Amino acid sequence: MIIFIVLLVTVFIGVKLLEVLGFNVPWYEKLSLSFLLSSALQTLGYFTILRLGVMATNLTYLAFLCVLLLLVLVIPKFLPKLPMSPVMLASSSSSYLAKNGTKLLWLGIFVLFAITAIYTTYLPVYTTDSLILYDFRSKVITETGTLNSIRIVPDWAAYPMFTSTIHLFVRLLGYTNPNLFYPLMYLAFAGVFYGAVRIRLSQFKASLMTFLMYSTPLTLWQSKLDGMTNLPYAIFYCIAVIYLGKYWKNSKPIWQYAIISALFLGFASWTRHTEPFWAIPIFLIVVSSFFKRNLLLPGIYIAMFWFIRQIWPSYTHGNYISVVGATQSIVNNSNSLFTGTSYDLFDTFKIAVKFVLNSFNEGLSPLIYLYLSTITIELFWNSLKSQVFYIIVVLGNIFILFLSVVFAINTFSYWSGLSNSFTRMLSYLAPLLWLYISNSRIWYRIEEWGK
Repeated sequence: MIIFIVLLVTVFIGVKLLEVLGFNVPWYEKLSLSFLLSSALQTLGYFTILRLGVMATNLTYLAFLCVLLLLVLVIPKFLPKLPMSPVMLASSSSSYLAKNGTKLLWLGIFVLFAITAIYTTYLPVYTTDSLILYDFRSKVITETGTLNSIRIVPDWAAYPMFTSTIHLFVRLLGYTNPNLFYPLMYLAFAGVFYGAVRIRLSQFKASLMTFLMYSTPLTLWQSKLDGMTNLPYAIFYCIAVIYLGKYWKNSKPIWQYAIISALFLGFASWTRHTEPFWAIPIFLIVVSSFFKRNLLLPGIYIAMFWFIRQIWPSYTHGNYISVVGATQSIVNNSNSLFTGTSYDLFDTFKIAVKFVLNSFNEGLSPLIYLYLSTITIELFWNSLKSQVFYIIVVLGNIFILFLSVVFAINTFSYWSGLSNSFTRMLSYLAPLLWLYISNSRIWYRIEEWGK
């Protein structure tokens, strides 16, 4: 029972934080975003007080939660009320087919959620990375009450503590299986995604795109994994892109969108620190400063993101913890790309292209072909201009992925064995591809043909 109360308090804290920011979105988007925002902030906050020497116990966590609740109730009384960001929704059809089709699509989403929720409820932690890292860290911290084990166990400092802290919360509340959090997280993301595409699409079309996104095999499969960081990273990164896109496309610089985007981009780094994909949103916010003639907000954006991003390395460096694994291997072998110890550069590119194409075909088929078809049609109709933001996001991320493969080929002798990890990492691209398709002007052409 207590875990349901904690979930309600978590959502409530998020709602109050959004109200403080003057963040005005439809109720489904607000509730979804509140759960994700509050969960991430709690992990950062509780990790910080553990760094200060507070013991990890159920009493300290509940006290921490009560303090957060008190702060969001009291502080707004002393703050000026900020203007609310506008709510923009496309018109919807009132036809019988559209209304019932929308209900059926959301029923399908909840059925898929129920299947994964039941699966995770009765299945214990079983994936290798969780057993030896993400979940095991939470077990040891629960037993010892401190972060000291991170300094001792090899590789435990290789990844930040988001998923481990979520598991820690569940265990401090007296439960042993934290897996249900991930289907809940994915369902909440569906609410945010729906809110994003609902701006341009009717209820039925937005529900259809949300269902297609939610049922994408690669991401749906990851929602039942026990503590793997790929899905949380994908959700946080895509939310950062969604609200940065709203900021980019609005004629006025609505600062609430930029702040939420910066927070979630930071949360993505709090989940997986070594990924370089944050460079694309940073590039876009800098570019926006020129055509929006606003230098202050991009500066705040970068500062907020960088502050959250540095929380983990400040802990590991401050405690003289050696971060072994991928990061150390890259540093030790960085010259191999240029010296060609494994392959010459041309051969490396050929191998990388084949590797990337095979991974895309395995992980994102048939979605990637639908995306390419959409781009081709838009190019034929000369309507790519409206998609500049998402073109930069998607192609920029694909380019970084390609460079990462090129680098891995010349850095790791075992690079060919990374295909499963690489395919799993592609999960963050799936919602971005669906966002691109949802924002296509093809929908308007279809409406025009139907008239």
